Amino acid sequence: MIVSGRVRTIHTTEHGAEFTTGIWADDYIIGLVSAYLGVRRSLTAESLDPVELLMLPQSALYTLLDNIPQFARNMMRILAAQAYDSMRRSGLAVLQPAAINLRRSMTRLAMQDDASPDAHSREIRGLTQEDLASMVGVSRTWLNQTLASFERSGLIRRHRNGITITDIRTFSAPPVDD
Repeated sequence: MIVSGRVRTIHTTEHGAEFTTGIWADDYIIGLVSAYLGVRRSLTAESLDPVELLMLPQSALYTLLDNIPQFARNMMRILAAQAYDSMRRSGLAVLQPAAINLRRSMTRLAMQDDASPDAHSREIRGLTQEDLASMVGVSRTWLNQTLASFERSGLIRRHRNGITITDIRTFSAPPVDD
């Protein structure tokens, strides 16, 4: 489980191309499926910030599942929630235009920020345009053009350390003309 910091998960194709599958932050559990099934991990993980993790060996996981029914129910709930979130994100990504998927991804990344819940502006930091493009499944050129459009509209500000969404509520609202 991620206690603090952010972790980027990456899928690498057989030809060496890398695709960012997600950026995960506090309280997200990574590696649970691999640990439970005893299979090799299919994703690579890298830290975007200093990261603190809580780790549980597979044998301890099995012991807790066998001996504490409430623990087993909680693990089922976590796996179901992660599967649901994955299916929802995948379904939305296939059915929506790329600009909407970009807004959704950027909003999710910005909400992982430590800013107070009622802050209007939010920061996305620690990943490249290439990372963001691979998360959305678009070219870096398309991403750069779309970010420039967002910037001209006053929705974001790009700077050396990341992207600032100027008003998270406006940015995350369904766009009228994207």
